[in-house]
Amino acid sequence: MLVVAAHDPTATAALWVSFGSLAVSSVALLAGVAMHRQSGPRVRVVLGPMIMTDYGTIREKQPKLGWPADLNDQGTAPRRLELARITVTNIGRSPTMVDSIGLHTQAGWSGRKRAGHVSRPLPLGEFGGVTDFELRIEPGEYVTVFMFPWDLVHSRAVTAGRPIWVRASARVAGRRRLAKSPWRWRWTVTPAQLTMSGGPPTEEDVIYRRVWLDLQAKREPSPPVPICVHMDVLEAWQDRPAELSKREARVLITEAIGDQMIVRRMLAYDLVEDLEMAGFITDPVEDSAPG
Repeated sequence: MLVVAAHDPTATAALWVSFGSLAVSSVALLAGVAMHRQSGPRVRVVLGPMIMTDYGTIREKQPKLGWPADLNDQGTAPRRLELARITVTNIGRSPTMVDSIGLHTQAGWSGRKRAGHVSRPLPLGEFGGVTDFELRIEPGEYVTVFMFPWDLVHSRAVTAGRPIWVRASARVAGRRRLAKSPWRWRWTVTPAQLTMSGGPPTEEDVIYRRVWLDLQAKREPSPPVPICVHMDVLEAWQDRPAELSKREARVLITEAIGDQMIVRRMLAYDLVEDLEMAGFITDPVEDSAPG
């Protein structure tokens, strides 16, 4: 004989109460995790491209995938410097200490092919840049660091022998991993590139870049470099003989700089290397010592 159990409304209610308790507990757990994450150190890192001209002006573009080629085509200034603008914003609820703000390169998916690099920040306080290596950021505030990326990322690409991806990174106190800029805004640099944009540089760009970096960015404090310095070097370079060895090129540049800067010898050495890499010294003569 088949016996059908009577429906028990009390058991059904208890079952629904159990489901409700489980849902409430899950929501509370998720809320606790969210509160814990928000109470800890949280930052947003953004990498943006920027051009600085010898007119003392800057041009920027919103972060995007790759370096925007049209950024270099804007304006009429004859000399341009490609820079990286790194912004670190505290999106947490408590003050956060950050350090090692710099560029992060990746030559492949292996962890051994990833590396963080910290370069000396450029002294561009007039544009809101900071040069401290360790910074305290209050909730809702941000800091901006300007860097010259080319020497670093190009040498990394040449060493890797393949294209590399470039992002910005910062080390946050209380976090094991580096905070990085979004993957979708990464830059790609190949060993064959001569500029961040991928286009060929002009002699004026190469000379202005090296003079500015060696005579202003590496000095502390950094007085403005007289515009006549790179103009004198450019004029001497444009009047150079048709055939010129690297030693003769260094002598020519050193004489053009004159006695204005005590670091002229190293500047001449660096500048000749840049000009050779850019193809403006087509038949270099190797010599053992700088001139």
